[in-house]
Amino acid sequence: MNVMKAMKRIRWAALVLLLLGVACDDGKIYETYQPMEEQGSVYQLTAILRGVDTWPDDYELVAAAFGDSPYATYTKVIHAPAREGEPVSVILSGMREVNQVEICAVNRLRKRIVTFYQTEFTLQEDTLFVDAGTLDVSISNGVQQQVFNTDCIGCHGASTFAAANLFLTEGKSEAALVGVPSTRSGAGKLLVTPRSPDESFLMDVLTHPEAVRHDHVDILSAKPDKLTLLEAWIESIKTNL
Repeated sequence: MNVMKAMKRIRWAALVLLLLGVACDDGKIYETYQPMEEQGSVYQLTAILRGVDTWPDDYELVAAAFGDSPYATYTKVIHAPAREGEPVSVILSGMREVNQVEICAVNRLRKRIVTFYQTEFTLQEDTLFVDAGTLDVSISNGVQQQVFNTDCIGCHGASTFAAANLFLTEGKSEAALVGVPSTRSGAGKLLVTPRSPDESFLMDVLTHPEAVRHDHVDILSAKPDKLTLLEAWIESIKTNL
């Protein structure tokens, strides 16, 4: 009888152990390692910048990263340094799926308006330190690079000839335009009247085909961002040169 009881207890013990095993192991294998999401690259841009505070409120001077679109994917606003000539450092972090990093001016929609410095983007784990050197990032230089150099100097000074004797090349354009009376304005306007695009004959030339004998309207008619930039530059001029 004692032997029968002992065997019964053994069977009960085996059954309990079997049930415990099933409860503890449901047959699934759980992954113990979860890879971390890629954090993106970090760029630290350093430069000596002149003219940071010349941009009006409708624009921002930024360090920015771009993909294939003219609209920035990542931006960091650049503020004027406390002292003239002091280097400025800006960090862009977490960047992915972009192909270039710039110091540029953007509008309120973060659309690129003018680029002052550009470098290719490389996805990497370590922080990339980039020295952009010394840059003139003023709105006047933005107009020179984005408007005069690309759309005007072909006729106005790129060679030894300048139509209407108007030189719009670097170092000459502002002196040739700002505060200078127009010889072709029936209303006696200045070519550029500080703070007043409406009173500037330059804007008449670019927006009204009847303003001069040679039609300039088509030069910027399909480039509204450039016309807006010109107007902003004129509004930012404080005094005659």
